[in-house]
Amino acid sequence: MKITLVLNEKSRDFFADITARKSREAYELKAKIVKTINENGGEYPEALLDEMTAFVVKAFDNQFDAQEYLDGYKGWFFDSMELINSIMNNVLEALAEGFPKKPKPQTEK
Repeated sequence: MKITLVLNEKSRDFFADITARKSREAYELKAKIVKTINENGGEYPEALLDEMTAFVVKAFDNQFDAQEYLDGYKGWFFDSMELINSIMNNVLEALAEGFPKKPKPQTEK
């Protein structure tokens, strides 16, 4: 997975590997988000917004901090939900491929 942040006026790409733990955490956070906004009439409490930000930082293995994400991401904050969905979709795609994974053919050099 990739995210681009503008830090010190320069675009930087950050990459994250999706793990089973990250997908589980994404699932749990998404369930919490849905429950919370349903209970609050569609409102996102500040604590939940902070938790979404922390999840993005953690998903990218702390390669940047929360302030760098908030200031450097050139998009809508709620793209964080798309990130959560993307992590969950990557796991679903892997499950659809089956286990054990077939080795990818090696290219000759």
